[in-house]
Order: sequence, then C-alpha cells, then structure tokens
Amino acid sequence: MSKKFISINGRTELIVAQEAPDNVSGYFCDAVLNSVLPAYSTKLRTECQFLIDFETDGAKNWRGNHLIILDGSREIDMIKKQTLSRAIDWLKNGHHIKDSAVLKQALSYFEKDKIDPDNVNDYVKSKINIVCKELKSNNIDVKTADIVSVAKSVVDNWTIMWNLYEAYEVISSVFFLSRKELDSLNALMIVRLVQAMEYQYVSELLKEDLL
Repeated sequence: MSKKFISINGRTELIVAQEAPDNVSGYFCDAVLNSVLPAYSTKLRTECQFLIDFETDGAKNWRGNHLIILDGSREIDMIKKQTLSRAIDWLKNGHHIKDSAVLKQALSYFEKDKIDPDNVNDYVKSKINIVCKELKSNNIDVKTADIVSVAKSVVDNWTIMWNLYEAYEVISSVFFLSRKELDSLNALMIVRLVQAMEYQYVSELLKEDLL
C-alpha cells in the first residue's frame, strides 16, 4: 500500500468539499503557494512568485521577454539577489520599518562579501556619502572600505537610520551588486525573507493604528 502524502482532518475536509469540490488539487496548490507569498503587496507577491517559478521551470509560462545574460546557477543567483534588492526598494518607497531584525538576517548572508565603493556609479556613491555623514554626525564610527561594512553599520544603528531613504538604498545596493554566490539560500528562503519584510511593515502599521 502506498503511503499517503498528506492526511487531512474533518474540518479541512469539510472546507475543501464546500469550497473546491471539483478542483481539490488546485485548491491545495493555491493554499501552499499562498502560505509563503507576501499577502499585502502585489508587487512583492509578483516578485516572489516569479522567483519560485523561475527556479521551478525557468518561468516558462510568464509573458514577456526574459533577458538571459547568464547561464544555469548564475542566472537563478542573479534573480535571487534582484528579488531581495527589489524588496528593500519596496520598503524604501513609503514602507519604512523600525525593527531591523529581518534586515540583519538578510545581510548576514553577505557579510563575507566585499564591494568596493570606488567601483560603483555616482548615484550609489552619493547615497553612501549621505549615510556615512548621518552616522558620523551621531558619533558613530563607520568603515567605508566596502559597502557591506557600511550597510552593516546602518542596520546596527537602525534606531537612528530607519526613516532615512538612503539607508535602504545602501542595503539594496549590497544585494544588487554582490558577486557572492548564494548557495546557502534557495528560492523559498529568499521568499520567506521578503515575506518577513512585508510582515514587519504591516505589523508595525497595525500597531500604530491601534495606539
């Protein structure tokens, strides 16, 4: 006798029977996917779903042209970093968070990377300068030898940096510019990080509304 992949209780069986009597498989597939995707932001949800689909089958069912500039594992690696970077961009644009835990967790995967600030464009350099100036104005010593160190100083002093637009720019640039391979992070782990970023914003927003 083959082993059942899942078993459901009476309550779940009742819901499925009433909600999706003719498409039980589809109902469960949607439920599993929705359990990991961001729920508040359509933008983040789309980014995460694309990442999952890309790791699954190259996102072959997505419309539009896919710009293929790398191959194999390097390409999925690029999309993982792109997803993280765009999640930070979402936070930056009107969704600032006061708790830095999820940002520290995301940056921890890049802590051994080195990104030379002399090798980036003027836009990124200007954001780094603004962030360093703000940190130094608060008597905080910051290492400027590489962008990862600057980003770490930012999150380590998040109580004074959380509402600074440029702080998010610097963190985002780490993910976007990194050359480190993310072997230890699969697509689902990236999605969970993005989901946690969204959850942090929403939970803080609700807490403020209830005060």
